[in-house]
Amino acid sequence: MFERNFTYKDLEQVETEIENIHEALANVYNNKSCIWKISRTLDKLKNSNFSSEEEYLIDVFESRYVKCMNRTNETINFLQKFTKRKDFKILSNTARDLIDEIEQHLLILEQKDIYYTNKIMFRGIIIKYIKSIRILKIQKEIVKKSIKSIDIEDKKKLYIKFLKNEGEIYRIYNNLPDKFIKDKKTYISHLSNSMLSDAKEIIAKSIKYKIFSVLNFVVFGALLCIPYFLELKRVPEISVGSIPISLVAVFAIGISLTLYLYILVFLQNYFLFRGWYESKNKVKLCFMGIDFSMILLMTFIPVIHDKLNLSSSSYEHIRDAGCLLKICLTLHAIFLLSFSYKFWRDNKDELSDILLAALLIFISDLLILLVIYFNYTDDYILVVIPMVLLSFMIRFLQISKKFSYRYILFVLSFVVFVLLSSASGFFVRAVGLANYQIDLDIRKDNIPEYILNLNIKCQSKASEDIEFIKYTCILDDKSGLAIKFKNILVKVKSDGKYWLEVASKDRNESEIDNYRFWVSEKNIVN
Repeated sequence: MFERNFTYKDLEQVETEIENIHEALANVYNNKSCIWKISRTLDKLKNSNFSSEEEYLIDVFESRYVKCMNRTNETINFLQKFTKRKDFKILSNTARDLIDEIEQHLLILEQKDIYYTNKIMFRGIIIKYIKSIRILKIQKEIVKKSIKSIDIEDKKKLYIKFLKNEGEIYRIYNNLPDKFIKDKKTYISHLSNSMLSDAKEIIAKSIKYKIFSVLNFVVFGALLCIPYFLELKRVPEISVGSIPISLVAVFAIGISLTLYLYILVFLQNYFLFRGWYESKNKVKLCFMGIDFSMILLMTFIPVIHDKLNLSSSSYEHIRDAGCLLKICLTLHAIFLLSFSYKFWRDNKDELSDILLAALLIFISDLLILLVIYFNYTDDYILVVIPMVLLSFMIRFLQISKKFSYRYILFVLSFVVFVLLSSASGFFVRAVGLANYQIDLDIRKDNIPEYILNLNIKCQSKASEDIEFIKYTCILDDKSGLAIKFKNILVKVKSDGKYWLEVASKDRNESEIDNYRFWVSEKNIVN
């Protein structure tokens, strides 16, 4: 699975990368003297005998210098601003000369593309470069052996080893400052190979531990249902034979939603990273800000429409809201295409990635909005808003020249856990364990008085009940012996009793009232 035959072009690419890192390492090592001179000059400045006023100003200089010493350009800007301070004149010529000497060394480092002045970071960079060269030399030998080999199994083993090394190289590159990642294609190649290596490892372990994987289905399904029953503080009554089937069904639904979130959200960010790599951060932030605002606006359309009472009837309400939604989606599509064009101007060779990212973003946003539109409730915002915020945050995480996919997957896992836990009632209802609507005939003597006093009699004409379909009503009174409830909600069955809920809504009011009561199974007429 996912095997690859190496060619001499792959060998050439590895050799070129080794040469490039050798050059980068030589550049860093040849300019180490500037970093050491800066360090010694700072020590002189700190240990020299100055007046109390001078010492105070030098302490201010040192404390602020330390904060920006990992970024050469920022350090130079700080020095230039510091020398323009009014109180800079109180420093002696010796102190001024030392600060000027630091600035001269910094300018040399900037010319040589050395982006830091920290000695510790300098040593770390050299170690990372040396380690990456060592691994790349191993990669070179693997590619050579793979090209020469005619044994299929041997080629597979070599490729697996190659991918593991790619993961190591990716982690090294990902710990380097952004400006060290100059070769976009090389970095993305290591990134893709590292992702493939992790995917192969996960699949291999799933196949190896088949029994454990199957048991996970049931366990995962149970975990998805537990929050619902914890909220009710009731233990469901389920036959032993139906438990595995029900839980596997829950697992199937849960894993489908998980894959949707991972594939749709993760891939859109991956392709977006590839597509906007060369674009400026200002353009990226502008894109995220506008996208975030548009999604929020479309999310709040049902709320705004409902609160402003823009239409009198339910049909008109839905129609008008749907019209607004279509207009917003059209504007959203135009916005995505406009920025796609901008990203293409900045990244000429990434048109397919840009269009894929735009398409996945549009589909993801559309699905969220369709769920909102067709299942509008007063509390849906509590779920949607965090989804939009977290989507924004995940895109923000990959705004740099590096794609920390493991960190993004970790954040996504947390998001998935929260969303699936909040949707526990949905999973329970989907497999019929509880939380489902049903028509029941219940003996009148066992129905609480406050339920009987509710004015929830069903209308004689079906058309009059259109907007009340999801609410409970009393369909028939059988000679005073039993009451026939329509759309009563079974929250859970426990200890031979049904925990029922009547959801009623006054036709002149917008609020929904919920009433719960226990009924023994023997008091259910049908």
